[in-house]
Amino acid sequence: MLSREDDAAKTAFYYVLTAAGTSAITATTLGYDVGIMADAAEGIKTHFSIDDATNELIIGSLNFVSAFGALLGGPMADRVGRKPTVLLCCILYLIGTVLMAGAPSWQVLLLGRIITGLGVGVSFTVCPVYVSEIAPAELRGRLTTLFDISINVGILVGYVVGYVCEEAISNSEAKWRTMLGLGLVPPLMVCLCLALLPESPRYLVMRGKMRKAVEVLTLTLGSEERAREECESIRYALHGESKPATPDEDSGGHAPASWSDILMPRTRLMQRALFIVLGLSFWQQATGSEAVLYYSATFLEKAGLQSKSQRLLGNMGLGVCKLIPEAVSLIYVDKLGRVKPLILSAVAMTVLIFLIGFAYVQDWSGMTVVFLLCGFMLSFSIAIGPFTWVVVSEVLPLQMRAKGTMLGIFLNRLTSGTVALTALSTADSLGPSTFFFLYTAVSAISIMFYWRCVPETAGKSLEETEAMLAEMPPLDYCPCHPDGETLLYRL
Repeated sequence: MLSREDDAAKTAFYYVLTAAGTSAITATTLGYDVGIMADAAEGIKTHFSIDDATNELIIGSLNFVSAFGALLGGPMADRVGRKPTVLLCCILYLIGTVLMAGAPSWQVLLLGRIITGLGVGVSFTVCPVYVSEIAPAELRGRLTTLFDISINVGILVGYVVGYVCEEAISNSEAKWRTMLGLGLVPPLMVCLCLALLPESPRYLVMRGKMRKAVEVLTLTLGSEERAREECESIRYALHGESKPATPDEDSGGHAPASWSDILMPRTRLMQRALFIVLGLSFWQQATGSEAVLYYSATFLEKAGLQSKSQRLLGNMGLGVCKLIPEAVSLIYVDKLGRVKPLILSAVAMTVLIFLIGFAYVQDWSGMTVVFLLCGFMLSFSIAIGPFTWVVVSEVLPLQMRAKGTMLGIFLNRLTSGTVALTALSTADSLGPSTFFFLYTAVSAISIMFYWRCVPETAGKSLEETEAMLAEMPPLDYCPCHPDGETLLYRL
């Protein structure tokens, strides 16, 4: 027989898991697009008689525009709440997907991808913040990785749907329209489950709704006593050294940080947090992982796989290798910490992307390139894929969490969009070997960032992480430091 406390804890666990999982489903839309466009792009190009440059614009536009969607999501998450902002991204997904699937011209298709891209940016801003704010400290790392796992589930589903449609549908136009139209499923699922999502308790505290915050925290922690203690801790973090209001009192709230506070941070805590967030956001996409996924069929064809079925099966292999480590990361994210897996992931990616370039130089077999690409995606998904948004959501102070995450997402999606918009033309002009050697150099530089600049946040509450960052010495950029440091201090 379970005790009353054990039963409450179990109920709280499933409640948090349901809320976090429902929110994370929004990410499958981006993943599905990445997977399905690897196959649908050829049919779209043929149907609308467009050239490679236009095709690259259509594919890359979603990620590029999502950077600006992030600018929309942050202010809305702070103004109306995390939950209504999740609804907004679903509405944008639905409108954009309908336009893409029914597009009478490539211009309408491009418009649909732009609207969907705005939804992607909104979801990337609000969902990691929402999950990190609702999850208890002991579950936060694992639950925050659900967002990235959902992306990879979407990628694999996209590859599988592409393969099935390729085999089952003979009409070329019906084939790619069906592929794109099935992208309606994830946002519809979230809309149906939206009533299950509570508002973020930390957002409620920030708005001065203390009683409601205690109610939500009681549901997520399984104990009213713990809920009151957590609520008091959040209030204390918001007001610094001042005595917080009691959990039974509603207050006037605490305004989110202004844009001047974000762009010109005055405190050591804000400066350090913003530096880490922007660095993590940039390096996750600068190594070219999404370029490999979007244009995997093209790279495999250049490697000698002429059969379309072989290329699609190779795509599915990439999807599996990207998903499995993400799922496994749920187990070790809160046990091994954040920093060591990130460094291991960056080192493995650097080695494998170099070997991919070398494979093209030596004219290795197409299947060898498939295995190396799978290894590259597996290395990415060990840590850099899932852990980036875990750490981003953990290091930002509550007042700047929504806007700071939004700024990180903006840079992340801008980097991803730039890579997607230029990868195909760059590979064509430089050749695939030089293309991958270029990204080898980029990946090698990222190792230094993860080693020197990322703090360990595992096992700490969000408020404890804030205190840790605030007490650390300032970043040192001076190459002539008396202690011999030539790079940034190790945080």
